[in-house]
Amino acid sequence: MKATGDGILEKSVFYFHTASSFAQSLLFYLDSVGHFYCDTHYYVRRDSHQSFLLFYVHTGKCMARYEGRSCTIEEGEVLLIDCHRPHEYWAVEPSEIYWVHFNGNESLGLFEEIYSRYGTVVAPKNTGLFLSRIVQILSGFQNRTPIPEPHVSCRIHCLLSDLLTASYEGAGGTGRAPVQTVMEYIGENFKEDLSLERIAALVSLSPYHFSRMFKQETGFSPHEYVLTVRIDAAKTLLKTTGLSIKEITYAAGFHSEAHFVSTFKKRTLMTPTAFRNTVF
Repeated sequence: MKATGDGILEKSVFYFHTASSFAQSLLFYLDSVGHFYCDTHYYVRRDSHQSFLLFYVHTGKCMARYEGRSCTIEEGEVLLIDCHRPHEYWAVEPSEIYWVHFNGNESLGLFEEIYSRYGTVVAPKNTGLFLSRIVQILSGFQNRTPIPEPHVSCRIHCLLSDLLTASYEGAGGTGRAPVQTVMEYIGENFKEDLSLERIAALVSLSPYHFSRMFKQETGFSPHEYVLTVRIDAAKTLLKTTGLSIKEITYAAGFHSEAHFVSTFKKRTLMTPTAFRNTVF
């Protein structure tokens, strides 16, 4: 439907959707979606709204205030906020924006994870792909053939996943290179002693700064990631060789059989022997 209001220009559209009980119980579901052309009179303030908001600035520049902080949303960036809390946002120059109000499934959990990593403003790595996911939802309403709710749920999940794996720009514009370098090194040298100090030194960063960057980029602490690589190597050895559990312990980079077995069981919910005997 055509959108009207202060600061909302011609060609702007938005659509509402009332989700089925099935979608509300099991899926991410759409509350509303829109594509606005705005001038500097566009301003939204709410004390509360029962949804989460993805607000993508395609062209122009906007600002927002959330949790007592102000932020700028530049072209190609996304504002992600929990609208259950007080918030406001506005255009500071003529802008073209796409927005999605959504709810359901693990919306709160994913929101909190993304917010803890990046804050309220996130830059997707592939803005073309990100925008296409919103356009796919929007075009269904425009063409009067809304896509099925499970497919909408998939697209919302993909949008959140795009934000969850957004590039982390480190100091000096180093971007993802330090993390990629270390991940490759761990994959090739997981049998070695891989202390935080050692792997941080590979990319000339302090252990604290590197650990924070690695966690923000991958979702793992460096130590967790090393353990994950070693467990995956052990799984391969268990299924493809006749090596004993003790031999696999050291081949996978663990220093004691007891530690290997306890770590494996904690991560996989089964012992190495049970895993070896499981048919896939």
